Amino acid sequence: MIEMKPVLLSLLALAVAAHGFTGITVAERGQASAYTVVIPAKASPSERFAAHEFHDWTFRLTGVRIPIREKTPVTAKAIYLNREKLDPALGEEGFELEAVGGDIRVSGGKRGVLYGVYELLERFGGIAWLDAGFTDIPKTDVFEIPSDLKSRQLPAFARRVHDWRRVGSDLDFCARSRINHYHLRECHGGSYAKFDGPLGWCHTFNYLVNPDKYFDGHPEYFSLFKGKRQKSYSQLCLTNPDVFKIVLEKTLERIRFNESKTNNVKYYGISQNDWNGYCECEKCAAIDAREESHAGALIDFLNRIAAEVEKQYPDVVIETLAYMYSRKPPKNLKPRHNVMPLLCSIECDFSKPMAESRFKENVAFRSDLEKWRKISNHLMIWDYAGNWRATPCPQHNLRTVWENSRYYRAQGVTELFHEGKVFLEDGQSEEFAALKAYLASKAMWNPDRPVRPVMERFCNAYYGKGAPFVLEYIDFLERQPADETATPLIYSTTIDKMPWTDEFLGEARVLWRKAEEAAAAADESASVKSNIFWGAFCADYTALAKYIHGGEWRPVIVSEKFASSMDKAKFAKMRSLARDIVEVMDKRPGQVVLSSRLNDFRHKGLVRALAAAELPSGGGAGGKAAVQDGLITYNDFPKSKTIFRECDAGATDGWVIHVHKSDPGWLMSFNMNNSAAFDEDVKYRLRVRVRVTPEEGVAPEKAIVSLGLFDRNVRKDVLSASVSAAVSKGEWTWVDLGEWTAKNDNCIFHAGSRGCAFKLDSFEITR
Repeated sequence: MIEMKPVLLSLLALAVAAHGFTGITVAERGQASAYTVVIPAKASPSERFAAHEFHDWTFRLTGVRIPIREKTPVTAKAIYLNREKLDPALGEEGFELEAVGGDIRVSGGKRGVLYGVYELLERFGGIAWLDAGFTDIPKTDVFEIPSDLKSRQLPAFARRVHDWRRVGSDLDFCARSRINHYHLRECHGGSYAKFDGPLGWCHTFNYLVNPDKYFDGHPEYFSLFKGKRQKSYSQLCLTNPDVFKIVLEKTLERIRFNESKTNNVKYYGISQNDWNGYCECEKCAAIDAREESHAGALIDFLNRIAAEVEKQYPDVVIETLAYMYSRKPPKNLKPRHNVMPLLCSIECDFSKPMAESRFKENVAFRSDLEKWRKISNHLMIWDYAGNWRATPCPQHNLRTVWENSRYYRAQGVTELFHEGKVFLEDGQSEEFAALKAYLASKAMWNPDRPVRPVMERFCNAYYGKGAPFVLEYIDFLERQPADETATPLIYSTTIDKMPWTDEFLGEARVLWRKAEEAAAAADESASVKSNIFWGAFCADYTALAKYIHGGEWRPVIVSEKFASSMDKAKFAKMRSLARDIVEVMDKRPGQVVLSSRLNDFRHKGLVRALAAAELPSGGGAGGKAAVQDGLITYNDFPKSKTIFRECDAGATDGWVIHVHKSDPGWLMSFNMNNSAAFDEDVKYRLRVRVRVTPEEGVAPEKAIVSLGLFDRNVRKDVLSASVSAAVSKGEWTWVDLGEWTAKNDNCIFHAGSRGCAFKLDSFEITR
């Protein structure tokens, strides 16, 4: 949806008045334009698209249609796209803007000419592409460009990518944001050199040497970790000669495939899986010891692969992660010129910019970055600027997104990825996601500008008359005292670990309500009101989440002491807020995300549990509490499509967790800490409602679900039981695990299976 905002003067007219420029009038409302957009006779798709973009957006700005011609010269005044021979230094993305004798020239590479047109429209037309579907167009009478215009721009980073909002799916918006990583069409000038599909930029060891295919016959291909070759959660043995041959051939196979398809693929990822478990065999350990880093064996392996690849494909780049155990650079080895480390900041705090944070992990990351920079020909950063675990909650990282881009550019980083967190295509409940996307896009092109005017430009259009209160909230957020050494905000910080006080959250909600009132009084558009609504939703949910996850209320109350000590007035207030949040979740299910992946089910389950909760009668605890499946965390990683939460008419609440494939490990769990309130030294009984079905070819008595209660203090199960398909007979069955003496924070309920599929409805705790 396009937002139109009337203004008295165009931004350019204001600039002309302020600086005394002589303006070239490109278009004036109600008048035929004296200008023609001129493209080469054999214009490329991106030159043609750039011409039409200039035509279309100028019309939306002024109501004037500027004609497009494909031959030169013309007698009329002209806006030339790539009239002269291009300067090779502009590359694919740089551009030059110049006014010469009343004509305007836009020169640039296959994406650069398009970016040059967007620069004219943004800087002098005042148009701003703020979000996918939300463009701010100042309705003006005159579109002017300075007669002394002369500008040349090159991007700060060769590859620019983030995943906030819909930048990767709305490709026109992607191009207008100057993000070049995604699969842009030819009309956009194509994308930056791509990564291979299967050999993408992360976690490819299992694709290259699949343990399901190789482990049983060749366990020596996989990492020796803690004295044992690992099949699950393994890495590769990087000194094994057969592993080298397999990885090299698989890589060459992918290169040959892409060459045959003339795909624009240059980068091939050979990188560790997403867990620890590096190889500790004698040869791998010797290299790591010599290099004083677990990146030692990795870089040694990749250098050998890259040397062989270069013999046939000299332009190919082999990428790898410098991540977790491999982040520290090797002492002596250097990556070959065709090897690119991708350095990941997953452990780092983002409440302060990287260059100034005192958090120990940030200090270590800076040291590692400086060393990688000195030894690497190419260097990419994966910056974890978002939060998986509490997406709607305040994260004072707006300045961090901008300043980190500036810092990385100064460190010689050539390619940059800001990881946001968008879990749904139309998700709206990530705090300031659109603003962070806008800032990230602008910073990766040019981080030298001050960030505040960019932020104000966005807010004044996106929040309309509510913007002053939103900006006041941003300032209030930035002023909050936060010691990153004590309370760091990392990619997975939960609300109970954030430094937000009730007073801060209360004032935040007040400011968002004022923004809503101002927008309503000004009769702002539905889009502006929606933008403010979601900001207010995030503030409301944060206050609720702090109550839920901070331990003031628990969904399982079988403690007389806890129930009698609860703040009843606050409970009633928070329950009312939970009901408001549930109403939004039900009305807009495709737009609400509270946390990452499967935790989102549990977080929504906690909100629903509070919305439906009643205090135990008389202020004392009831003798029984049910834990529904919506509160249980289940884990299907690294498996695929094996566990779902789904509707089931036979369930007590209509929902179940359905496990489609057996695994004896912990397929699901429920952590009693901050979820259940017990009276210590009192006995409780635990029973679970399940339904078991044998897998094909498995005898019912051998199709078994195992259930347990694990005590973290003694590191073993204090309760355990199992039920077979022979007992369940395909029907719902209550399994009694027995009695235990409760401790408030030491137990985890868990479930696994062998030879069966099963459904879990709920479990029940009885005092």
